[in-house]
Amino acid sequence: MAIPRQRIRLPQGAWRSAAMSLIRGDLWEGSHIQQLEQAVAEYISVKDAVTVPSGRAGFRFLFDTLGIAPGGEVICSAFGYPIVPFVVKSMGYKLKFVDCEMDTLGMDPKLLSEACSNNTEAVIATHLYGVPCQIQNIADICTANNAKLIEDCAHCYGATAGSKKVGSFGDAGCFSFETSKVINTMGGGIVTLSNPEVGERLRKLAAEEPRNGFKWLARRLLKTSFEA
Repeated sequence: MAIPRQRIRLPQGAWRSAAMSLIRGDLWEGSHIQQLEQAVAEYISVKDAVTVPSGRAGFRFLFDTLGIAPGGEVICSAFGYPIVPFVVKSMGYKLKFVDCEMDTLGMDPKLLSEACSNNTEAVIATHLYGVPCQIQNIADICTANNAKLIEDCAHCYGATAGSKKVGSFGDAGCFSFETSKVINTMGGGIVTLSNPEVGERLRKLAAEEPRNGFKWLARRLLKTSFEA
């Protein structure tokens, strides 16, 4: 007998609420989405926050809106979810890995400093298991090398490093709201941004994405376990 790694609990009325929102056409947009974006931006202490169809889409939109040069070098942590380097490679960027350090299992700042070059366009720093990486040191290195900093915060919503919350140290932070994450909206995510102009461009890209229908919603609602 298979034993699920985890069991996802849906709140009472989730079926009805989600189905009615889909029928009304406000499952993906509307005042409640704007309220969520504003609440997250205020909580993380950033200029803007934009909901996205998935964490993967959020990374893709960021590369299109942050002005990262095509074919440029993007540095990722060697220890993390494989979809992040997959997106980097699929968009035509040169991928470089930096190993983790053992205190937080995040990217090692010393190795990052050694890895940065004149071709480095962006760094994606991953926070794992609710533990922030050495993000302030990483942010300082990115500033010194004129590289964009994107935080992968899928596992770390609400965590702080010093007096700041993760997702507020760099140019952007990517949060996932998949069924296994701290906040579960049965899919999607949110991107926090230090520049509201980037937020508006990203919001337009997100609005152009095809909307999922009843089949997608049924699959999500019927899931009680999820491989993450």
